Amino acid sequence: MDYHRDEKEHYRIVLNDDGTQKLKVFDGTSGQEYPVDISSTLETQLTATGGSFLDVPYLNPVGDNIHREAFQLLPVKDSVLVLNRTFPTKRVIGDSDDDAEPTTTSYRKYKLVINTLNYKKIFGSSKVLTKEQDINKKYFSGYGYTINGRDYVYPATYSPQTVAARLAVKLSEDFAGFDAGVKDSTVFITVDPNVTISVQDRSAASSDIKGYSQRGRYDLKTITVSSEKFTVVTGITGRPAHEALLWVRQADYAVNYNVKVNGTVYNVKTPESTSDGARDGLRTESIAASLAVAVSNASGITAISNGNVVHVTSSSDFTLEANDSLGGTA
Repeated sequence: MDYHRDEKEHYRIVLNDDGTQKLKVFDGTSGQEYPVDISSTLETQLTATGGSFLDVPYLNPVGDNIHREAFQLLPVKDSVLVLNRTFPTKRVIGDSDDDAEPTTTSYRKYKLVINTLNYKKIFGSSKVLTKEQDINKKYFSGYGYTINGRDYVYPATYSPQTVAARLAVKLSEDFAGFDAGVKDSTVFITVDPNVTISVQDRSAASSDIKGYSQRGRYDLKTITVSSEKFTVVTGITGRPAHEALLWVRQADYAVNYNVKVNGTVYNVKTPESTSDGARDGLRTESIAASLAVAVSNASGITAISNGNVVHVTSSSDFTLEANDSLGGTA
């Protein structure tokens, strides 16, 4: 099985019974073999039962299935989950159904709405705007925000949609635990309920032309922030009553990612290659976060993204279909 982490990293994962070890990892280009470390928990369990790595049942196909048919890889951030499609599983945490009690997990969702930087109302055009992009300088011009102590600056001529797309990507990169998605000109961020997101709007339009009657810096409001708390309830089996996973496998320009929930289609489209800031939308994590935002609009549905995977849950049964405009490969 091949795992392409990015353009430079390519791995080949081998699952077979060669009498020594079932799981091996090789460099996909050079063929160099990498060591496979067994987690301390698994090693303790195997030692306690007198077993070995060869005795891990999950790494064996069930029945007459061959390894290639039985196993599938699911990349999530910097981890790769190995799925044995032939292995029977139970929806339970603990040794029996009685061990798991209903639990409620809380989240907080922040909504950052980006509004147009209306410099035209003051200056008429962008020709008199300064090119200053240092948010701390007197004649700064542009969208400017200080979010949890970090500064984010974008040119005054950008559209709110472009600013939102770029801001969502940067927030996901800069803050662990921020699952940021974007829809139109709004950034949605899902975090732990105890996490506070502080936003200071420092957007401005400035002109430093000597003798110009409108010379000066004008502070403009370009962002509206709100938040709400929501919960996900799991049942006595330790899992939600009804759930599904959406996996964004790859990103490309101008691709429609469509999810149909209970007959209603929710859509996320990546930008055209020629559009401003097109590369910002080409991250599977960003697409997954945006899909989570879109799917959450369905009645009774909660969707949480984690890396390039979306976990969809509901207390009621629901139907879900997914397709894309890249031949079903995205």
